[in-house]
This record gives sequence, C-alpha cells and structure tokens, in this order.
Amino acid sequence: MQDFSKVPAAPVYSLVIHHGDGGGLVLTLDGQEIADGEDLAELREAGRDRLNVLAALAGRPIRARAVDPAAPIPWCMVVSPDGEAHDVGSHPAAPAPPPRPAHPPTLPPAPPRTGPPASLVPEAHRPEWWALWAAHAAGDLPTAVTRAYRLETALEAEHGPRHPYTITLLTARAWLTLCQDVDPAATAELLLTTAERRHTAGALPEVDTRRAARNAHALWSALVGTDPEAAGRLARRLEEVLGAVGEAGLAGHVRVRAAVLTSMS
Repeated sequence: MQDFSKVPAAPVYSLVIHHGDGGGLVLTLDGQEIADGEDLAELREAGRDRLNVLAALAGRPIRARAVDPAAPIPWCMVVSPDGEAHDVGSHPAAPAPPPRPAHPPTLPPAPPRTGPPASLVPEAHRPEWWALWAAHAAGDLPTAVTRAYRLETALEAEHGPRHPYTITLLTARAWLTLCQDVDPAATAELLLTTAERRHTAGALPEVDTRRAARNAHALWSALVGTDPEAAGRLARRLEEVLGAVGEAGLAGHVRVRAAVLTSMS
C-alpha cells in the first residue's frame, strides 16, 4: 500500500454528481458545474480527468472526495499527476491556521524582482524576465504569457531554437499557458512541442521535460470526453512523445483510449 501521508491535507476537492432540475445528471467540482449528461460512468470519468488536470497543474498528488447517486458514501481519494486515483479511506484534518499575533511584525518591503533566477536568461533581457513574472505574481496571466512569447521570440532570434535560454522561455510560456486554462487543445499541443524540443535538445532538468509531457497527457485525457476530434488528432504524437521521455505507462494509456476513439468514429 502506498504512503500518501506527505500529500498536503488541503485542499480537498469535492466532486459531486447529482440529479439536475431537468432530470439528467450534473457533475460539479467544488460547487461549480463542469459537465452534465445521462451516463453516470462517463461523468465519473470526466470528474477524474478534471482532477488529473488539477494534479498536473499542482505538479503533485492532490486530495479529493467524490459522491454520486450510486455511491452516496464519500469516496476519499488521492489523484496523481499520471492520472491514477487511489482510495485512501479518509483524509486527515486540515491544520488549523496559526493564531494572529496581537502585534503583527513589521515586514520588510517586497523585493522588486520576483520569479525564477534571473541567471536563466542573458543579462540584457533580465528586465523583461522580471516583468513577465511580476505580471504572473499580480495574477495577470495573459500579460505574462504575452511577455514570455515576446522574450522567447527574441532569444530564439539571437541564440537559436535549441539554446537553453530559448528552451527556458518556451517551458515558462507553456506552464503559464497551462495555468491560464483557456484552450485545452492548443495548450496540449504547446506542451507537446515543449516536451519534444526539450528532449531533442537534451535540456536539463529532465524532470521538466517529463512534466511537460505528463501535463499534455492530463489535458488530452480531458479532451477525450470534451473534444474527441482534437484528442484523436493529437493521440499519435502524444504517444510518441510520452514513449520518448520514458513515460511508457502513459503512452500505453493513450494507445488504448485512442483505439476506442478510432472505433467510435
């Protein structure tokens, strides 16, 4: 039995399938409707796919609790970035927030430059690097993605597409785009491109290459239910990339689900 004690106690995502006003079934995640339909099994799979995406975004296993008309007793699970859901019986209580001090300490002013180390880009472009992470820190993901793309384009023109500077910006842009959560098919394709180029260039650390491929798989798994045409278009490439970066299990998962998609088309 795996030890999930190191998975943070919070947040615990809540998946609920219930009967809607129209008589059909409705799937909600933390109270927000994300899917509806008549097939309970399909809605369960859609819920697990969404948790898979959340785990991929977090870069670690996450906790969730699921209930539906056929299983009113909550199913407590831990979902890994690779899509596996593990029954854990129950979740630990979230730690209580620390008491607020009677006289809060005086905090030093925030440093003006935040984000990953500036040494990842050449000195001449560091102000642009700081600016894109400042936009991210402010919650302005569209601006952060745009700045990352512009800086990536400039670095590619100066150093070529396989240079570590360019690969760093491509990786940052893919991650920021994933966080933006606006176009799953296009984001999955960008993550595939990132994994391919990192692998071809031998970029380090290798874990970032595999993470890009796993994140692409997480989005693809959701696309199977929401946009099967896009999922079918990306399946072969995704399988090849996952195999190339050492994710044979996920590559096999894509092969099996892609065969089902083909048989249904």
